[in-house]
Amino acid sequence: MDNVKNVIVVLSGKGGVGKSTVAVNTAVSLAMQGKTTAILDVDIHGPSIVKMLKLEGKRVDFVGDKMIPVKVLSNLYGLSPAMMLENEESALIWRGPKKLAFIKQMIEDTEWGDLDYLVVDCPPGTGDEPLTVFQTIKECNALIVTTPQNVALIDVKKSIEFCRQMNVPVIGIVENMAKFRCPDCNKDHYIFKENGLRDYAKSKDIQIVASLPIQAEIANLSDEGKPFAYFGSEDLKNEFEKVTIKILSTDKNNNKEKVMSNAKLEKIAVPVVNDVLCLHFGHCEKFLVAEVDRNSKKIVNTEFQTPPPHEPGVIPKWLNELGVSAIISGGMGQRAQDLFTQFGISVLTGAPVEAPEKVIEDYLNDKLTLGANTCDH
Repeated sequence: MDNVKNVIVVLSGKGGVGKSTVAVNTAVSLAMQGKTTAILDVDIHGPSIVKMLKLEGKRVDFVGDKMIPVKVLSNLYGLSPAMMLENEESALIWRGPKKLAFIKQMIEDTEWGDLDYLVVDCPPGTGDEPLTVFQTIKECNALIVTTPQNVALIDVKKSIEFCRQMNVPVIGIVENMAKFRCPDCNKDHYIFKENGLRDYAKSKDIQIVASLPIQAEIANLSDEGKPFAYFGSEDLKNEFEKVTIKILSTDKNNNKEKVMSNAKLEKIAVPVVNDVLCLHFGHCEKFLVAEVDRNSKKIVNTEFQTPPPHEPGVIPKWLNELGVSAIISGGMGQRAQDLFTQFGISVLTGAPVEAPEKVIEDYLNDKLTLGANTCDH
């Protein structure tokens, strides 16, 4: 933990309020800001980050006696008890002492590397799991998730008092399921009666940093393993970005001018052969997948990926699962272009045979000259 700069522990007083959803999207959003981030799931009995990050079937590797988190993105890693179970139906039927020892092991016996942020997803309540996290990690900040119900407010008060007794600063409160926007009339409806959350938060000098709606989009994307902080609608991403801005603003390692509140990262893929752009994407050896910041017009991270066999529809689906939003190629047939479009990936053809990084940099800076499509079958 010596090289972990910041730890954000996500808490909720009661279950079912969207705590894991907020934890996952917090980690993804921080990674989108260029921060090297990991998420640790200490919900021993109900781990869910594996599903929400599409990591089913991934297993933890070991180097010596150290656990190695699973890579999600080039600067995002995950570790969950689910990665150590035989299958998703396996249950850990453990009492307190065994759980405590396991959580300490995940924290202390993992090779975290140099992290800007470690996000910890705790089960609801103020019991063994969050207590062990606070006692094992000496410097933490808490983010509390709730819904606007009276019964939830009772538990919020317990969570805040828990943090106070443990001397853990509370960054803020995320109010989930705050309202419902009717798709027919486009009006906002507040399903839960006002419960005094805002007055209580004000009395404790704690900010409600974001109010997320009840929205089918959130549930559907979570089930598909697509965090809404990246894949969601602009309104949803903009509201959640408030959480990230708040976290970044409280980072003692950040200068205010370094907080990229408007950074929008996306992924661009370029087929490569012999270290230059491949004229036909289906004949390439590998793809360069680059995370880029449209605002600064810079490449943030790059990673080479070996594609699956070139069969109709396989590569578009594969790149979509990697989160790619655009592909730059020398040539591509119309059928392939249609398949990429169906997966939400924009296609540019006629790019020159140059180093893939230069192709992407020219594209970001409006300097890329596109010629004829070298494959128009």
